[in-house]
Formats: sequence, structure tokens, C-alpha cells
Amino acid sequence: MDFVKALTPKDTEEVKPGFFIQTKNHKNGRTSYRQVHPVAWNGKIDWKTQVKSVFSLRTIFTIALILFIYFGYLHDYRLLQEFHNEVIENPVEFCIEINEQYAQPNKILGGLEVYGKEGDPNPISNYP
Repeated sequence: MDFVKALTPKDTEEVKPGFFIQTKNHKNGRTSYRQVHPVAWNGKIDWKTQVKSVFSLRTIFTIALILFIYFGYLHDYRLLQEFHNEVIENPVEFCIEINEQYAQPNKILGGLEVYGKEGDPNPISNYP
């Protein structure tokens, strides 16, 4: 019973069914009112309202956004890890392949068509 009593707000009254007002007395003698949504009232916990407030559209959207960012990062991390393992496995072969790709002009490198003159050490800088 102490748990339910701790969840019941103090200085609160039910104006209409489901409409609760809490009074707050300030130091200067002024009294203010605010609407509250108590977790417990009359010795009972309102589970239905609590479940609805936890699973709101904003909460679901926030969780989906966090999961999207996490799995996107995880996918990029796995690709980076595969690339790192490929380079560590045979770094000399990797460097030779990169040098061959940049040494040949007019070759497509990963979807990017590179233009250059024959024998130019940096063909990317010679776009028409």
C-alpha cells in the first residue's frame, strides 16, 4: 500500500472524472494550479493510462530512429572492418591494385569515370 500511496500526488483534487487539478502555494502567498495525470488515485494504480502514455507515437518514433541510426552505423562498421581485414591480409597486393587503377587513364573506379593523359601520375586532376 505504501507504493500506491507514494504514487498518489499531494494537494490534488478531482474536478471532473479524469480531470485532476493540483494546487501549489508559493512563498509570496500566491496560489497556482496545474493539471496533473496521477499514476494512482483512490488507492488504485491506473495501468491503462500508464501503458498508453509509455507507448505514444513520439516514443515509438524515437525508438525507431535510434534503432535506424544503430543499425546504419553497424552496417558501416562491418564494411570498414571487412576492408581493414582485406588490407591487413595482404597490404602489398592492395597497394599494387590501387597503383594500377590510378595509372590507367579512362578507367572506371568504383562508379567514378576517371579521365587523364597517358603517363600522368594524377589522372583525377585532369578533368575535361
